[in-house]
Amino acid sequence: MQRHLNITTEPIQEALLIAQRAMSGGMGAAVYFTGVVRATEEDKSIQAIEYEAFQRMAAHQFNLLFDEMERRWPIESVRLVHRIGVVNRVVPESELAETALAVAERIALMPPELMSMTKRMINSTLDAQGFRTSHEWGWDQFLITKLMTTELKQEFLSIGEREGMRQAYTWMRERFN
Repeated sequence: MQRHLNITTEPIQEALLIAQRAMSGGMGAAVYFTGVVRATEEDKSIQAIEYEAFQRMAAHQFNLLFDEMERRWPIESVRLVHRIGVVNRVVPESELAETALAVAERIALMPPELMSMTKRMINSTLDAQGFRTSHEWGWDQFLITKLMTTELKQEFLSIGEREGMRQAYTWMRERFN
């Protein structure tokens, strides 16, 4: 049995996985399972879930499952992609304003000292890694380009709307590198 295991922090590209699927003429089915972050549990709103894993142990456990599958059923191949890290719930556009307000209200209830300390910790970490200066420079560049309208900018935005921002940035890198 062919085994493909990918434990990743990146969003799972379901359409790409399906497009890459290879089946022999002897296979009679393809089975998919996709887990999603639900909106609520026990009447409490869920904004995100954080999955943690010791990757070597997780891979070992998945391989034990693969061994059992291979022993019990005539499976030609299995591909398992498991996302770890923070997985956000996608908020429907119709709920966006209400959800943003609820998040803002929760933040407003936090003690100001806690918020100040959290900001200092984040900024110190970014300073130590050189990200803060880089981010500020990037924001300045963004504002400058936001004020300008060019054919290239329109093309970039058009690709972003049609195919997603990842494809738009790929187009930009290919064009200017």
